[in-house]
This record gives sequence, C-alpha cells and structure tokens, in this order.
Amino acid sequence: MKRYGKAEKAQIIQAASSVRAKAGTWAEAFEAAKSAGYRGTISGLNQMVRNAFGKKTPPKPVAPTKGRLRGRKPGPKPVVLVVKRGPGRPRKNPLAVEGFSSIQALVAKVVRERVAGVLDGAIEILQQAKGE
Repeated sequence: MKRYGKAEKAQIIQAASSVRAKAGTWAEAFEAAKSAGYRGTISGLNQMVRNAFGKKTPPKPVAPTKGRLRGRKPGPKPVVLVVKRGPGRPRKNPLAVEGFSSIQALVAKVVRERVAGVLDGAIEILQQAKGE
C-alpha cells in the first residue's frame, strides 16, 4: 500500500487538480502528479483527487412503499389460464349443435346403405357359389 505524507499528498493533489481545472485529461493530470512524486496508477490518482475534495452528500433515503420490502424485486406472477364467460348461461358444446346432428344422421344413413349393398352383393355371390 502506497502511503504519502500530508505535504506530499497535498502537492500531488494540487498538481493534478490544477491540470484538471484547465480542462486537462486524467492522463495529463497523471503526468503532473508523477512529477510531484505520485507512484500509483491513473485510477488511484482519480480516487485520491475525488476523495480529497470531500464526498458528495448521500441521496435522501426513500421511504419503502407499502408492501414493498428491501431486497430482490419480486418476479412476474404466474399466468393462470382462465376461460372467461360472459353473463348468462354458458355456451353450448359446438359438437352438440342441432345442425351437426342432422349431418351425422345423413352420414350414418349413407354408410348403412353402402354397407348393406356390399353385404347383399356378397351374400348373393356366396349363395350362387353354394347353389352350383
């Protein structure tokens, strides 16, 4: 750890702050501080100069809001899928609509006719084969 006496530290700070006051860069302030006896790095010089002029006043504490504690912010709430229904009776099942039952009956009728026709043909062929 590099320690400087009060007089040496004051000279380093004076050299660096005079360069910075003239809108100089930290690199220029670092060269001036090195000539005044500084043996550290640019970031260390930056910290030394900033700390020499006093710390900024801390921000006013913010009162915690109701229901909010310090620490980690709560994550998003889980999404719950809910089927929303309007007022009144719930909707009927779309498969149980009256129009669908008539289509179902028509399909059943066509299937019965075709199956019956195929079976009748097969029975005739079997009877002819038996009768020969």
